[in-house]
Amino acid sequence: MAKIVKPIIILGSPRSGTTFLFTLLSESKELYSLYEESRFIFRDFYLNDKNKTLVDDSLSTNQCSNEEKLKLINNFHATSFKSKLIGLLVNKLLKKKLRINWLVKLASRINIIIKKNKNYRLVEKTPRNAFKVELLNELFPDALFIYIKRDGRSNISSLIEGWKKRELDNLNKSKRLPQINQELNFSNYQGKVWRFTLPPNWQSYINSSLEEVCAFQWKSANDAIREGLLNIDKSRVLEIKYEDLSSKTTEVIKEICLFAGIEFSPELIKISHKAPAVNYFDGKPSFDKWKKNEKEIESISSYISETQKAMGY
Repeated sequence: MAKIVKPIIILGSPRSGTTFLFTLLSESKELYSLYEESRFIFRDFYLNDKNKTLVDDSLSTNQCSNEEKLKLINNFHATSFKSKLIGLLVNKLLKKKLRINWLVKLASRINIIIKKNKNYRLVEKTPRNAFKVELLNELFPDALFIYIKRDGRSNISSLIEGWKKRELDNLNKSKRLPQINQELNFSNYQGKVWRFTLPPNWQSYINSSLEEVCAFQWKSANDAIREGLLNIDKSRVLEIKYEDLSSKTTEVIKEICLFAGIEFSPELIKISHKAPAVNYFDGKPSFDKWKKNEKEIESISSYISETQKAMGY
């Protein structure tokens, strides 16, 4: 049976450049992908959690049985596609938007048959997986981890803008899992739907300010990633900065290819020279764009300072 070998797992806080990096690497013809964040693969854990013990985005190895771990691996295998078009069609349109599950299952079965006994590489990114590093390493013991870091000031400012973008979009109840069982009461935010990652201890922030919540999300994700990577051999970990990726794209992608053992192919060369715009709802990349939220960032600067220093900022 075919299996995933040496998958490339991108780790980072939401709004740190994970989508940008994934978009670049997914151009490689050597790599398969879900072409959608892997959170849908973990949905069964929350749906089957009758006692509601899973209350945040963290999931450790001791919370999963061997049978459940095997199911996770098989689900990654069944929904990883070579073709970007098919991957988007199955995982983003049929599964996420239209929810035609029987057709998704059929496509997954055909996908497994097509793969036969051929092993393959995978590239995957999901910010919520910042809290699942230990589990991912157990599922894929030969995985390569790329940790993308971003200056906390810019990252948190981008998170603030991301929350604000859909502040009043509360007509549709959030379908995220795990579900939020408490009403949000942020001092300077009218929305009632939680956005982005749900770190452990999120309940302590439901009466905070928006900037405090975003700082908490950024710090929690980066602290969890750094802790999760401590027990992984350094030869399987590459740390990059968003600032370098966005200003020296070609050089950084070439470095990643060398690290990952994939060709710096014509496709990667082309896209690295003309990098695509990704999620620029708060404007094009700029290292001092955070100053639009300067007052808010200043108020949380002491809270993030230790993590900033540990990350090299």
